[in-house]
Amino acid sequence: MSDKIFGNLAYNSMRTSLIRQRRHLAETLNNPELLKLTFVSVRHFYGTKLYHQTKDLLYVQKRMGHKRFTSTLQYINYEKAIYDDYGEDEWICKVVGSPEDAKELIEVGFEFVDEINGKHLYRKQKVRVK
Repeated sequence: MSDKIFGNLAYNSMRTSLIRQRRHLAETLNNPELLKLTFVSVRHFYGTKLYHQTKDLLYVQKRMGHKRFTSTLQYINYEKAIYDDYGEDEWICKVVGSPEDAKELIEVGFEFVDEINGKHLYRKQKVRVK
């Protein structure tokens, strides 16, 4: 019996699927760099994105299943390398009072933040163009 979570057959099947998908994407997007994608690189991307969104290492450690905190610290460096060019997070903030206005904001990418005195607060991260 295998000590892997999914067993050898499932892992080999997922690995084969990943190889096919990345080959298809690399050809479709004409980007040979996609051929370098592995399960580990996808996992690191997820952990880095999660840290960037939450800035909570304990939460990331729990979600990633790390036993040692030092394993989670790597995401700080990854996050800085990827997102530091953008500086501090900047947001576009909106306040709405009607469901129709809220619907319009959600449709263009705003996310609900909080409610104060019956008004709903929404935000959307500013996109910087270099």
